[in-house]
Amino acid sequence: MVRLIILFLILSIPSYSFAHRSGCHRWHSCPSDRGTYTCGDTGHCSGCGDNQYCQNGGVRAFNSPVEEEPKAEEASKETTVKEITGAFGVTFGETVETLKSNGFDPVQGKAKGAIYNFQPQKKYKVFSNYLVKVTPKSRKIFTVGGIGKTEAMKACQKELNTLEKILTKKYGKAVNKTNKLVFINQANSGIRVLCQMSSGDVATLSIYYLHFGLQDQGKKEEMEIERQDKKLDIDEFGGSGL
Repeated sequence: MVRLIILFLILSIPSYSFAHRSGCHRWHSCPSDRGTYTCGDTGHCSGCGDNQYCQNGGVRAFNSPVEEEPKAEEASKETTVKEITGAFGVTFGETVETLKSNGFDPVQGKAKGAIYNFQPQKKYKVFSNYLVKVTPKSRKIFTVGGIGKTEAMKACQKELNTLEKILTKKYGKAVNKTNKLVFINQANSGIRVLCQMSSGDVATLSIYYLHFGLQDQGKKEEMEIERQDKKLDIDEFGGSGL
């Protein structure tokens, strides 16, 4: 009787192994005993844990990779994005008078009274003209820019790509990027880099650093000046006796 029981157990082992092997191992729907395949790599995940093929017992959507926590070094790099506070030695919120006292000598631009040209101590190779825009009443700088010429659009785009790599590494990813423009936005400020054809085969590369809050303040101040001018015109007309 004992011999019959032992014989039965011995005979039952191969049949169980074969059934197991011809079942989930055949479809790769359970972990491999020998490490010869990855569970779920054939699209069957009933006995698999979460991996690059499976999630919650089913096929992972679009076979998206398993998300892993970034390494400490990578995480620190991601968080070292610098705040956009100005450029070329000029800081947002400074006044033209402050620049003069610090050795700058802005020259009033021809286009508007709120635009000034200046020569920075540190220049970027492509830009030959530098400017600041200031709010019309408080005279605070809200835009710092640089403009330069390239021989052709292709050369301009090459310089734009170089600037994009430098700027995104320092200030974060671009929210909009084509072969002619790069936009980088932060909470209160941003950067705009543009390539435009100017005349013939000459292309213009321009960069503008903007402070959104001060820019809005400048628009409000312009509206205040316009209202004051209209009031003066009305008063003058009313006092003319006509």
